[in-house]
Amino acid sequence: MTLDPHVTLGIALTACYVPIAVLSIWLVWRNWHYHPRMAWWPTISLSLMRVGAGAVLIARQTNMYSEGLIIATLVLLNVGSISLIAINLGFVRAVYVDNYNDGSKSQMVDAILRSTIFPAISLLSAGAGISTSLPNAGKVLTLVGYIIFAVLLLSLVAADIVFWTRRSRLKKSSAVMLAGALVAAPFVIARNVYGLLEVATESSYNSIWSPISGNVLAVGLLGLLTEYIPVCIYLLVGFSIPPDRGAYTT
Repeated sequence: MTLDPHVTLGIALTACYVPIAVLSIWLVWRNWHYHPRMAWWPTISLSLMRVGAGAVLIARQTNMYSEGLIIATLVLLNVGSISLIAINLGFVRAVYVDNYNDGSKSQMVDAILRSTIFPAISLLSAGAGISTSLPNAGKVLTLVGYIIFAVLLLSLVAADIVFWTRRSRLKKSSAVMLAGALVAAPFVIARNVYGLLEVATESSYNSIWSPISGNVLAVGLLGLLTEYIPVCIYLLVGFSIPPDRGAYTT
């Protein structure tokens, strides 16, 4: 039996993210006692969602037009990408609390950003959930979710750049985290661009950007590799600095 290209993509996705899931769990266990934990635990949620998405893509080999499998694929692929934003938020907060004493201001900024992440997750989930029954409404919800994603991402990259210009006054671990965030940023931006392209063209079943029926190379490179590289960077950063980042802050 010839495998559908998307099934092959699912096998590759699962194989690539199983070790990432193991390393992510190890990193969270290593750093668990030191806040903010948001800098590390989203790698677990992303890797598990990608393993799940890979399994769903494989399952579609026997039922390519299953509405349930299509919805599951879209939810797992779209919502999982929010983890990249959460990690960057964790990095920014870690830099702030390790180098500045204004904890209340840090918590306020953190609360504002968190309050926008959850609506983005809800919109992306809802948009994918109704994509087969109410495609126009689903498209609008998903598009708004990705726009929020883009605004959050640009805000966090701006914060990374501002902190980077002050790196000589920051702790060494903070400079390493900022360097990792800035190196990963172009890939995360490309992932957001892919999400917007996917939504803009999803009314066409033959769209090359569709994770369900699109070009496997386009989906793999722009939709998945642009997540995998940042996750590897974030894990490298996590293991390259001390668990307490040299400045334990409760």
